[in-house]
Amino acid sequence: MTKKKNKPNKYNLVVKNLNVNYKVTKGTVKAVNNVSFQIKAGEALGIVGESGCGKTTIALSLIRLLPNNISKLNGIITLDNKKINNLSDDIFRKTVKWKQISMVFQGAMNSLNPVLRVGDQIIEPLVNTGESKSIAKKSALELLNLVGLSEDIYSKYPHELSGGMKQRVIIAMSMIHHPGLIILDEPTSALDVSVQAQIMNLLKSLKLQGISMIFITHDIALTSDLCDNLAVMKDGKFVEYDSLANVLNNPKHDFTKKLIQSVPSLSLPVPSRKMPSTKKSILDFKNIKVDFIVRKGLLSSEPFTAVSDVSLKINQGETLALVGESGSGKTTLGRVALNLIEPSTGQVKFQGSLLNNSDDFSFRKNAQAIFQDPYSSINSFMTIYQILEEPLVIHNIDKNLHSEKVNQVLNDVNLVPTKDYLNKYPHMLSGGQRQRVGIARALILDSKFIVADEPVSMIDASSRLEILGLLNNLQSVKNLSFLYITHDIATARQFSDRIAVMFFGRIVELGKSNDVVKKPLHPYTRSLIEAIPTLDPDNLSKIRKVIPRDNFHPQCTYHDKKLNRVVDYHINKVTHKCRKKHPTLNEIQKNHFVACHL
Repeated sequence: MTKKKNKPNKYNLVVKNLNVNYKVTKGTVKAVNNVSFQIKAGEALGIVGESGCGKTTIALSLIRLLPNNISKLNGIITLDNKKINNLSDDIFRKTVKWKQISMVFQGAMNSLNPVLRVGDQIIEPLVNTGESKSIAKKSALELLNLVGLSEDIYSKYPHELSGGMKQRVIIAMSMIHHPGLIILDEPTSALDVSVQAQIMNLLKSLKLQGISMIFITHDIALTSDLCDNLAVMKDGKFVEYDSLANVLNNPKHDFTKKLIQSVPSLSLPVPSRKMPSTKKSILDFKNIKVDFIVRKGLLSSEPFTAVSDVSLKINQGETLALVGESGSGKTTLGRVALNLIEPSTGQVKFQGSLLNNSDDFSFRKNAQAIFQDPYSSINSFMTIYQILEEPLVIHNIDKNLHSEKVNQVLNDVNLVPTKDYLNKYPHMLSGGQRQRVGIARALILDSKFIVADEPVSMIDASSRLEILGLLNNLQSVKNLSFLYITHDIATARQFSDRIAVMFFGRIVELGKSNDVVKKPLHPYTRSLIEAIPTLDPDNLSKIRKVIPRDNFHPQCTYHDKKLNRVVDYHINKVTHKCRKKHPTLNEIQKNHFVACHL
């Protein structure tokens, strides 16, 4: 492959007066309403807005992947001074789609074929157009190197890769024909914060090579990492469109201001939460260990330790945030707290009594869960009334009280007037409203303890503060206790009294939320904080420092008295003899514990 062929094409994209309408059962939906924008070569345009505002429809219009129920599609799309919306589908497919404009879809981690090796999936477009397999493989290896992956990834299957690796492979696949424009639809929405930062660094490096991008997201903070210009979209229209700096520093539209205010800041002070007056614990973990048996080959298996030697207490009326990346053991510990799985070793006490695997109705009434996905965690075939009534039926609550309790709990979660929601089905509600229904279901039995597993990660940014504020109010009124599971340490600081940082099944730092965020002691905690995106136009010219979690060696963490923080000897390249045992939690500062060797 020649060097010239490796360079992306130089062109301009201009979209004028784009309109897209969908035909639905009850009429017409104006998905995109008179939208215009332009992108220069090597520029990135951010399109930010809530779910359903029309962001993805713009992308699908550019690459001609719209569904069949289109009732109106007009406007002018110019690519390199040539109108492409008048091209026949056959010519567009042969000359533009994937070749000049390509796309990385939302949920890209599930886009890879699980039964084909990664390399075969990358080269498939080239082989199908007549390229020899040897030349196609050479191109694929170049792309894998470009996106920061080693050559051995070529022969691996998707299940052998992490989420960040899969996303890099998808980006490599989108570049196989060296397009000038890549459309990225929520490319980091399902990734941990540190992996997200690594992907954003990768996209920055690709943009420097002259590739133009459309970056679609609901997280306005991420746009400051990549985008030169920013369009804020609401109800099918661009309500604000300007340079990134102008939009962030001088927002004009109220919706833009709302999006900016919804971004949690680690630099601004957070009002101190009123600590519970009682020190009486509602949940007590003692030396919890959870092993899962994993098959190795056809006849052999071995244990995999998901949680190791965890001891924690949650007091009545307190919120403890459990922070860590995917695979750290957070949800497994949450399942132990709900008595859904039995620990391999250790004890769990709830209100002073040992939990066991018997079907204890009293415990089930007092301990409930709010799930991560409001779209799949409530039954789509039941009305809101039926969804909320179901726990009352299961627990034999007097039927005469059902209507009163359902209306009361809908009032508690601010779904009012309640009569407007009782007979609706989940698909008729927004993501934030569905999550409120999930919260109401957890409250209807007058629960005392709730495991909230990533309750705001899958809803729009503008709704997150509302949901966290709602949970805060409910906690103060009802004296609830929460185990708040999240990978976002910024929201954990807003909502919790204490933060426990979890790393590969172990607690590595524990303390008051403000102390952990403002004065992080463990290197892994510091890396999580540094990876959080911030609203700063200057981020456009910076590469964020991110340490992949595989680089940490928690056995070799030592407390440096001079620096008054914990140092990972491997990361700091300090000569030492590796320890085999993990360090225990030590109280380095008052009520601030960290796993380290003293």
